This record gives sequence, structure tokens and C-alpha cells, in this order.
Amino acid sequence: MILERYAEAINKSDPAMMASLFAPQCFFSAGGGRTRGAPDHICESREEVLQYFATVMGEIDMKAVVHRVNPGSMEYDIVVGDNVVNPCVGVVTVDAERVDRRTDRPPAVARRAGLTR
Repeated sequence: MILERYAEAINKSDPAMMASLFAPQCFFSAGGGRTRGAPDHICESREEVLQYFATVMGEIDMKAVVHRVNPGSMEYDIVVGDNVVNPCVGVVTVDAERVDRRTDRPPAVARRAGLTR
């Protein structure tokens, strides 16, 4: 499933694998870092997703720990370095086996927005 491959790309620190999951024209909003005051980052193409993850994965040692995969969403933590845990909920829509739209938010924000149970 595409959500598991997303976590796998994070765990392999593979920006090319990550970008391959997205449609050429897509929308990706990385807002999982809001709880730490990090701004949302918006990508609107596969190339921008590749550039974003190449930068992030080049600067930060991070791993994804998946807690639950739901239809169209995944609840997981991003573990940065040895001890920083950033809980996330990722919500996707898929078109032709590629991510058309993905939004990541902290769990409390996702619940308030009705993005998860």
C-alpha cells in the first residue's frame, strides 16, 4: 500500500523513492512540525516533493514509526535523532496509483479537522 511505502521511503532516507509515490502534479502539505513551531511546507509537483525530501533527509536523521494505517490515512511518529518524537497523521488521496494529495498534521489538529478517528 502507498502509505506503507511512504514510511519505507522515510526510513530508507530515499527522496527519489518518496517522490516516485507522487503524481507529477500533486499537492503536499507538510504540517506535522506545527507542535514544534515549524511552518508548513507546500509542494505542488513531484519535483518539488523530491527537492523538499532531498533537503530534509540530507539535514535530519529521521525515522517513521507507524502506529495505524486506516483507509486513506496513516497515524505515525517521526523520530528525529535519538529522542525527538513528532506525532503525525498523514491523509492521502490517490489517483492512478500515485499520491494526488497528501496532508500531514499533528494528531490533535487532524482530529479537530475530522481527518482521523
